[in-house]
Amino acid sequence: MGSFTVGCLIKNHVNREKTVRIPQLMVDTGSEATWVPRKFLAEIDVKPEKRSLFQLANGQYVYRDVGYAVIRVNDSETTDEVVFAEEGDAVFLGPRALTGLMLWVDASGERFMAIKSHPAAGAVGEGEAKGRLNASISGGRARTPCAPRRAAECPPYHPSHLSPTHYNAPEKIMEKN
Repeated sequence: MGSFTVGCLIKNHVNREKTVRIPQLMVDTGSEATWVPRKFLAEIDVKPEKRSLFQLANGQYVYRDVGYAVIRVNDSETTDEVVFAEEGDAVFLGPRALTGLMLWVDASGERFMAIKSHPAAGAVGEGEAKGRLNASISGGRARTPCAPRRAAECPPYHPSHLSPTHYNAPEKIMEKN
């Protein structure tokens, strides 16, 4: 995938009047988290809530502070964890935020495509999903061909694994900033 950048608005999740515009974040589907320069988060009073360990692309492990913020890209908005990027760190918009923003990355066109809905039960029909729900409520196991026996058998969910058709087709295309 070619990389591209996007501008976004970051808001304090408690006081949404406090905002900062980030002119460029690299869109990175290889990192789970969104990394924002510490100075921008401090400017809008986003506070560190925890400290987490991250493995960088070069294999190095680093600890970084993590807080909560509202992220807005074009007409889409979500609340997510943000990593306090230190001087020299890359800054990027991660796939967890993209999922919350309901944006799918069109790698070939280096752009976003809005999606209509999140997949709720994987690729199952209505009857199969209902069977799974009833089985989970009753403590039993759904007897459908695609119902995994153990959680370990479930394929990992990641937005980049799905094509736009899994999202009921894109509603509109949003160009990069």
